Amino acid sequence: MDSRTDTYPILLWGFGHMNKVVIKYAQEKGHTIVGVIGHHDIGKDAGEVAEIGAINVKISDEKDAVEVITKTKPRACILATRSTMADLAPTLRTLGSLGVNTITIGEEAFYAWNTSPKLSEEIDTLFKANNATFSGTGYQDVFWGYLATVVVGCTHKATKLECFTQYNVDDYGRALCEAHGVGLSKEEFAKNISENATPAYVWNSNEWICSALGWKIKKTSQVLLPTTADKEINSKSYGKTIPAGTATGMKAIVTTETEQGVTIETTMIGQVYYDDLEDVCSWTISGTPSTSIVSKKPDTVGITCASAVNRLKQLVESAPGYVTTDKFGPILYKH
Repeated sequence: MDSRTDTYPILLWGFGHMNKVVIKYAQEKGHTIVGVIGHHDIGKDAGEVAEIGAINVKISDEKDAVEVITKTKPRACILATRSTMADLAPTLRTLGSLGVNTITIGEEAFYAWNTSPKLSEEIDTLFKANNATFSGTGYQDVFWGYLATVVVGCTHKATKLECFTQYNVDDYGRALCEAHGVGLSKEEFAKNISENATPAYVWNSNEWICSALGWKIKKTSQVLLPTTADKEINSKSYGKTIPAGTATGMKAIVTTETEQGVTIETTMIGQVYYDDLEDVCSWTISGTPSTSIVSKKPDTVGITCASAVNRLKQLVESAPGYVTTDKFGPILYKH
C-alpha cells in the first residue's frame, strides 16, 4: 500500500479499452486496485489482460459485484461502461446502496440534472443516504467545461461561446460506435438517431458550463446529422467494413440560450477516422474582448482516463450525493 494519504483502494467497473488505461494510471499514482468487474476475460488477472503485468486481482463477473465490493471494501469506483444515466442506473444503484464513492466517464453524468432529472434525483438521494458521492468526469471536464469557463473569465462582456470538437469513436469501443449511428444508412440514421432525440454529449457540457457560471438556461436544442465517407472504410471497434455513403458517425450541433443573453453553441463530431482526420477542440469567446483557443490532436483517451484518476481525491472528500464537477473546482494534478 502506498504511504501517501490521498491514495485509495479502487474498484474498476467495466474493463474495456478505457479502464485498461485507467488501471495503469491509477497504479502509477499509488492507488491499489482491489477489484475489477467486467464482461470478458472473467477469472483472468486484470493486470495481465491490460498488459501491465500481474496484479493478483482477477476480473469478476457483474453478478458477483456485491460479493466483491463487500469483501474488498473499495474507497472509490471508476465506472467505465455506458454513456447514459438510464444505462448506468442499475450499476449506480448497486454502488450507491453499498456506499461506494463513484466517478464515471459516462458522458451524460457530467451534468444530467436537466436531461435525466428523475434519475438524477434518485441517484442523489441514494448516495446521500449511504454517505457516498457520485460524479461524472472525462475529457469534457476540462476541454468542454473548465477550458470555456476559464477563458470567459478574462472577458469583460461575453455574447457567444462557440466550441468545435472532434474525436475518433473507434477509440472507445462498439457501444460508442453504435450510439453514433456507425454503419446506418441515411434513412436509418434519421429514424434511429435524429428522430430518437437522445441528447448529444455536449448538451450536458453546455449545461454544465451554465451551472458553473451561474447562468440560467432558457432553452437547449440540437441538430443531429450523419457523417459519411465517399469510400469504404474499416473500423476496429465496429467490427466490420463501413460501406461508402453510410454513416461513419455523427455530427451534433447543440445550442444553449441563457437568460443572461449569452449563447453557447457546440459542434461535436464523433466518427470513425480515416485518412488524415484527427482530434481537435477549439473555443471562441465572442465579446469584449474576443478570444480563441485551439488544442490540436489532444490525446482524448489519455485525457479522459487521467481526469478520472486525478478526480479521486476531490470525489472522496466531497459532500455526499450526486455532485457535478463544477462544484469540485478544477482538476488537481497529482504526482
